[in-house]
Amino acid sequence: MKRCTEFLCLILALGLLNLLVGCEYLPTTPTTAPMVKPGDKIGEMVVRTGASEATPIWAFCFPPTTLGVATVECTVPALPELAVGIGWWAVDEVLRDSNWKAITYELHTIDGQPLDLNAFGTLDADIPQTGLPGHDPNEEVIVKVRAWDVVLEKPTPGLHTMHIVYHLNQQISDGFAVYEAGKYELIVNFTVKMVEPGDKIGEMVVRTGGSETTPIWAFCSLPFELFPPGVTTMECTVPALPELAVGFGWAAADEALRDSNWKAITWEHTIDGQQLDLDAFGTFDADLPATGAPGHDPNEEVILKMRGWDVVLEKPTPGLHTMHIVYRLNQQIYDGFLVNEAGTRELVVNFTVTEE
Repeated sequence: MKRCTEFLCLILALGLLNLLVGCEYLPTTPTTAPMVKPGDKIGEMVVRTGASEATPIWAFCFPPTTLGVATVECTVPALPELAVGIGWWAVDEVLRDSNWKAITYELHTIDGQPLDLNAFGTLDADIPQTGLPGHDPNEEVIVKVRAWDVVLEKPTPGLHTMHIVYHLNQQISDGFAVYEAGKYELIVNFTVKMVEPGDKIGEMVVRTGGSETTPIWAFCSLPFELFPPGVTTMECTVPALPELAVGFGWAAADEALRDSNWKAITWEHTIDGQQLDLDAFGTFDADLPATGAPGHDPNEEVILKMRGWDVVLEKPTPGLHTMHIVYRLNQQIYDGFLVNEAGTRELVVNFTVTEE
């Protein structure tokens, strides 16, 4: 069977396994939680419409179709948006529409928050598909699709749960197979990964190789002194470059101090809302010439022993981007120049990449 892409994947798992969904949102289970509507948030994730343009969760999570309760565990890569509405397909529009009317949707929650599916609405599409029952495995068939139009913006890393309950009010056929009446319940536990080397943030590939790349800090100047605990915001402009090193790091007077300092710091780093798996990128060490070091003549060049996270953006896209860096000094640290107090520091860097 050919590999699914984009919106096709939204239906692929559903069609092959025929995950059944509902045509109306008619809650039968009392709930005190407010209904999530387009534009609302679940945690830090905005929930909106636009599934036809988003990668679907069903490209990574393949649920079974069984009466009763089915549980699926799956992993989803870091993505700027994720379509999470499920849908139904049939051999033609007449069957699709009649099937849709024969299904009642009781519940769809994400992380315990119920969705107002009627507020999100549905989308219809014609999808080419192979491997359908009753057809040659390589024969391409156009199926008629309807799906709930639900998208998560910037899915946060970690475990999330979708709970879906729907009823087939009668036996139905989609033109390929027959499905029995009854209650179907699906629990999807999906873990969103952080950004790893080779992934994309928007159109920018994120990779390693920072030791050979122009750093953002050449344009977004950092003071020699460490920022105080709390939030510091910077605004800067970066020229169009084929690649840009964006990893943050630490420097000290010698390698021994640098290594001991590094062990006392924990790090988090997001770019345009996407969290990096820093351990996957790793670090690189370098000797960094600098002037203005405390305790030295202002013009005296001092060689710092630096360690930085090895993160590079390929072809940074023009426009505004934001990096949010959180680093925690778990104890007081002496870097050979200054004593740095324990505490959490947040650096927000709003950088604008110019047009070529």
